[in-house]
Amino acid sequence: MPWATFRGEAHNVTIRFSGGSLTDFILFPAIGVILFSLATMRWPVRSVQLVRLILAGVTLALVVVLALRSISSANAVSQVGYSVTSWSIGSVIGVVAGVIMFASSAVGFAQATKTFNG
Repeated sequence: MPWATFRGEAHNVTIRFSGGSLTDFILFPAIGVILFSLATMRWPVRSVQLVRLILAGVTLALVVVLALRSISSANAVSQVGYSVTSWSIGSVIGVVAGVIMFASSAVGFAQATKTFNG
């Protein structure tokens, strides 16, 4: 799935930039978030929620870095004449999923902290 797209009008060329090897590193913390989300159903304690929140933060940071790196690579293509660089569907899905993971983890951690504190 492309993360950024470069389109040059002069030679009618379109180049799509995929995430490359960094997408493999995004999978590990994202799977960790899913596994710890399942674990919180059984053990809704603050420590499990904290690990989930940290993994979600790492996932979100990696997704944003990947999206910015892809758009930067697309911007680095040299072309004479009019060209346009844009985010592609991979960046949109990745960033939205990262934000949702982080937000739900933050809510879960806040709820666990509230329950723990009384």
